[in-house]
Amino acid sequence: MSKDPESLKKYKDQETNVEDSYDGYDHDKKKTEQYNEMMSVHSLTQRTFYQCLCILLALGIGLVVVVAQNPYEYTSPIASNMLSWGGFTVYVLIVFAVVTCKKDASTMSVLNLVVAFVLGLGLGFLTALNITVQTRTMN
Repeated sequence: MSKDPESLKKYKDQETNVEDSYDGYDHDKKKTEQYNEMMSVHSLTQRTFYQCLCILLALGIGLVVVVAQNPYEYTSPIASNMLSWGGFTVYVLIVFAVVTCKKDASTMSVLNLVVAFVLGLGLGFLTALNITVQTRTMN
């Protein structure tokens, strides 16, 4: 490098420009970390949404099998009607919500919770119904 004053001044200006260009490094790093975290949460939400879709499909198949066989027709006709009409209605409403609202991440999270809640209610209802039927047949 030459020692003339113009080149020294130009070199110093380049150094200051390089230092000035890194002033926003921390801000950019935070933005990048926030974006990566957001993408991670979005990926998790999508994965759990598709898992809930699989659970919803299995729940629908189980509901069709139980309603088609109608094992509680003579032992508990009210529960059988409630399971066939109520269960089918709730299932159709949830499927409609899943089909129409799957684009928004917050809605997907809510639908995950709703599917898990309905799954718990359905399994609890069937367990209680089976226990009731078993105790009636034992007596």
